[in-house]
Amino acid sequence: MKRNIFYTIILVLVCALMLSSCGSGDDNSKNADNDTNKTESHTHEWSEWEVIKSATCGEKGQKTRTCECGKKDTEDIDTLPHTEGEWIVDKAATDKAEGKRSLKCSVCGKTIKSESIPEIKHSVGLTYKVVEDDPSTIKITGMGTCTDKTVIIPETIDGLKVIGIGVSAFASKPIEKVIIPETVTVIHQKAFQGCSALKTIEIPDSVTRIDQYAFSRCKALEEVTLSKGLKYVEIYMFQDCTNLKKVNFPDTITSIRRYAFENCSLSETQFPNTITLLGEGVFRGCSFSSVTLPENITSIPGNCFYGCKNLEKIVIPNTVSVIGGNAFNSCVKLSDVTLPENLKFLNGIQSFAGCTALTQIVIPAGITSISGDTFNGCYDLKTIYYMGTKQEWSAVKDGITYHPFMVYYSSEKPAEKPQNYWHFVDEIPTKWS
Repeated sequence: MKRNIFYTIILVLVCALMLSSCGSGDDNSKNADNDTNKTESHTHEWSEWEVIKSATCGEKGQKTRTCECGKKDTEDIDTLPHTEGEWIVDKAATDKAEGKRSLKCSVCGKTIKSESIPEIKHSVGLTYKVVEDDPSTIKITGMGTCTDKTVIIPETIDGLKVIGIGVSAFASKPIEKVIIPETVTVIHQKAFQGCSALKTIEIPDSVTRIDQYAFSRCKALEEVTLSKGLKYVEIYMFQDCTNLKKVNFPDTITSIRRYAFENCSLSETQFPNTITLLGEGVFRGCSFSSVTLPENITSIPGNCFYGCKNLEKIVIPNTVSVIGGNAFNSCVKLSDVTLPENLKFLNGIQSFAGCTALTQIVIPAGITSISGDTFNGCYDLKTIYYMGTKQEWSAVKDGITYHPFMVYYSSEKPAEKPQNYWHFVDEIPTKWS
């Protein structure tokens, strides 16, 4: 019995020892796992972010970076703010109802914001005259009792349609802005002549005729957009608009008539190639520094650029065959001019007289007539590069009173007196040496 108890105690002790051994093994296993985790821990060394999709104002972008271990990290890029474009009129205001306009994003086209346009309050008190041929229509004849600085001409007065602005209707009045309705088709002569405070004029495309002197002496006017209904610019239309820097021509204009822009400050204006005819003195006294003439004109009339003291460069198309008298007289800064290949006549008096900055000029071989005083006063004009031969020059130079050094064209270097001949090097006239 005692022996059985002894064996029982021994068995219990062995079992306890075994259990203790198993627990120790688990702890060792855990420690081993911890050691493994410690071995496997890693600090990522990221590359620079790379944009894989650019953000826009309508959609998020995406960027990514990579660790040398191969792991990739990706993040979104916030959408960009909208870029404000121009206000667009969705519904024009009238004298009976408000209008509406919206500001759209210039990138995605989404409307950023919108607002109402106040109902138009037309000027009242203007005088008018009924048109004889159509008693339902009228022309504005004057300010009447209106004292507005901004004159908004209504489409109708007393139920009659406004179709025109009469002769001298607003002449010399202290108005600053004029808005003309789309019912108007004609602006008569001197309608706004001498409006020295007039800064802004809105001319609708319905206007198909603007008569002579219509805006002459409007000294505060700086920019004008002509209507698409016009085919020509009438004589003296903007004469003495001394601050007029820019005119926006529609591609319906085919001619600019005599002295239309005399003594303006035109400097930013471009001319559409629909213009085929320029009148005498059209740009006399203007402030251009550089001019590229329309490609389809055939002549530069007399006095065209007379006294344009800032003009340095003129690009003349090859369609031009005639340059008239005094065309560039007193253009004291003009130094860059190439005469067109098809030029036939340079026989107007003093066409380039007084162009004191002119040092050289190329004259085409096809020219048949040159006035004797063409280059009078061009004291720095040292060389004329003639495209023809010495014999051909002798036939056209008769009567010329000023003789700079003449050189004649030769594609190959002459054996004798090569200094009297020239050729083109990279399109630049160059004397043989």
